[in-house]
Amino acid sequence: MQAIVVVIALVFVFWGVGASMMDNNEAAIVVGGDEITFPQYQQAYDKAYENMSKQFGGNVPKGMAESLGLKEQVITQLIQATLLRQGGKEMGVQLSNIEIQHTIQAMSQFEKAGIFDIDTYNTVLEANRLSPTKFESNMRYDMIVEKTARAIGNFSNVTTDFEVQDLYKQINDSVAVNYVVVSPSTYVDTVQINEDKLAEWFTTVEENYKTAPQIKLDYLEYNYDTVGNKIQIDDATIANYYANNLTDFQTPEQRHVRHILFKASPDDTAEMHKQKRAQAEDILKRAQAGEDFATLAKNFSEGPSKTNGGDLGFFTQGTMVPTFDQAVFALTPDSISDIVKTDFGYHIIKVEEVRPASTRSIDAARDEIIALLQQEQAQALAFQLANNAYEGIISAGSLSAYLAASPEAPFTSTDFFSQENAPDTIKNDTPFLNAAFALQKGELSSLVKTTYGYAILFAKDVKEPETPALSDVKDQVTADYRQHLADEMAHDKAADFLKSLKADDSDFKELAIAQGLEPITSDYITRQDKGNGFPSTLIEQIFQLTPERPLPNDIAVSGDELYVFSYIGRKPPTASMSDADRERYVAGILTNKRQMIISAWLAHQQANVDITRHARL
Repeated sequence: MQAIVVVIALVFVFWGVGASMMDNNEAAIVVGGDEITFPQYQQAYDKAYENMSKQFGGNVPKGMAESLGLKEQVITQLIQATLLRQGGKEMGVQLSNIEIQHTIQAMSQFEKAGIFDIDTYNTVLEANRLSPTKFESNMRYDMIVEKTARAIGNFSNVTTDFEVQDLYKQINDSVAVNYVVVSPSTYVDTVQINEDKLAEWFTTVEENYKTAPQIKLDYLEYNYDTVGNKIQIDDATIANYYANNLTDFQTPEQRHVRHILFKASPDDTAEMHKQKRAQAEDILKRAQAGEDFATLAKNFSEGPSKTNGGDLGFFTQGTMVPTFDQAVFALTPDSISDIVKTDFGYHIIKVEEVRPASTRSIDAARDEIIALLQQEQAQALAFQLANNAYEGIISAGSLSAYLAASPEAPFTSTDFFSQENAPDTIKNDTPFLNAAFALQKGELSSLVKTTYGYAILFAKDVKEPETPALSDVKDQVTADYRQHLADEMAHDKAADFLKSLKADDSDFKELAIAQGLEPITSDYITRQDKGNGFPSTLIEQIFQLTPERPLPNDIAVSGDELYVFSYIGRKPPTASMSDADRERYVAGILTNKRQMIISAWLAHQQANVDITRHARL
């Protein structure tokens, strides 16, 4: 086992899906009578597509997403989430408001300087067009899924010593091999290019050299910033905004806090709680005796802030969970609390500094208010200006006719460009580029909402993808063909060597040297070893070797290089298992067992519940 299977990933934060969220839209999926509508499916798909795009560093073509099975993954997740919610309801799984509150407060999306911030919370929700009530309702449904999965998984809470020892042995056994590395780079300079064969090879790969589609655009762009900068905000409006939003310019009292945490969750045993509290009491005495609090936190805290001495930074009242919050704001500067118990465990808290509440003056906030009001008004005004321009173009009969009558319009004309090589002003505006490359030659877009405002696009000309002549891309094709031949030569060399090893009992090192390869003998390698010269991606393969089967079936590949290896021997772990190792392995085995139970439960439910999918899916 290289890794332990982790728990099921089913949380759809920002777009929870459940029976109570049904509307009058047509059902995309029906699970045991509970409907998932098309808008709900689309929200889930869009979120999954966005996450996939981020993993690939940008946009992922829809065709690629489908080839990776994204649609089926989303459908499966929605079905499983619904089954777990239904199961949770039947089991009587309950969720308290305080659990939801604690979960939200622990979410990094809502943190400012590492601490939950209510303003950030409201801002993020507003940006996602969600009210706190709607979001917290969605969170409730998503957390029911997780809680139900935990309840099902908890049916497996026993592991045997044999299982622990077996896992320890699997992870800590070590294997040594002889191996050679065959690199295509060795052969690149020796490749001889035959012009006829180059041309023949090009016909098999010419699709790889197709040009990207290109477009030549004329467009009008009504940018929020440009429009907003022209809006005049008078003093009375500024004063009115300041008076009505005074709390935005008030900074409540803030406290700079350090803490030392000994983790103990509500699910932990009474013995565990007793042990953690005793540890906390011991460290509290040392802190009260004058030992440096930050050093104690670095050495003993079990929270993520231990690396910086338990520093939680400054935060305001109401930011932390209630028990912790109350303790912090009851302390005086430079004082240390008694032990404070929360659902996270046992805390020792020290208040380092207190910043009193303050209010910025209207003069200090003036520029910020103007920018806010300009931005707010610019969105509506940009739409209005763009819409008026669009109607004007339709009335005039063409964009050029409209421009002749309206020379002040924010007009831009481009030369040909591809989506991957767009002009700097629009290269990061995905909605703009998507709309542009959906146009046909001579076609006018509708009103396009872009990342930065609104635009109207006209495709003056379009170049479809073309397969170039070999002469136009010969340098690149020649380099690629040279690499292709070098890859083949390296593969043939590695394959011949492996075949020779299998043909007789020749000594690995002697045969390698005879064939012009450099034999290498590895150290004894465990499954967890990295940076020892042997690729970590191939370690699992050498653990499949045995004295009876000392050679692999085929060549191994890591990056651009080819490996052939031969078994030398295996060693059991030399060190005895520590208590910490035992705890970790027990936890891993239980996690794996729980995942298996959850998977089996879902398979059973899915087989015994009526599930229908709309034909459009």
